[in-house]
Amino acid sequence: MSGGTISGTVGAVLLAAGASTRLGEPKALLCGADGVPRVVRVARDLAAAGCAPLVVVLGAEAARVGAALAGEAVRPVVH
Repeated sequence: MSGGTISGTVGAVLLAAGASTRLGEPKALLCGADGVPRVVRVARDLAAAGCAPLVVVLGAEAARVGAALAGEAVRPVVH
């Protein structure tokens, strides 16, 4: 593949299943200065980079993290 062009799509798996017990809440839901949860920011960055499909693995606090992802172009999967 030296010097060639890659065609097709590249999918991504975003791991957002951790409980983050040391932080007191899932780090996926921590918001940056813009008020956007971390999991949403990373999902948007991956989508902007052309990753499709984008699977988000949920676990601890799956309902809350999934709700934060509502409206995003992701496929949530509960572990």
